[in-house]
Amino acid sequence: MWQYFVIGHGWLLISLLLIIGKQIMRTQPTMYAFFGIGTWLYSGMYNVLVLAVFAVAVWCFYLYFKRK
Repeated sequence: MWQYFVIGHGWLLISLLLIIGKQIMRTQPTMYAFFGIGTWLYSGMYNVLVLAVFAVAVWCFYLYFKRK
């Protein structure tokens, strides 16, 4: 199922953009925003968000290689 392969790459790209676009908006307590836009998130929550998106990408790749 090539759809899982394409979707996996999409989620992987989103996780990399989240890592690249992480900008410190406040230092005490440390809060991040995506390229300075949107809601400010605490560092732990931002890292959980990146990890969750990366986990979805890995799951899509797993489904692709399992069915191949």
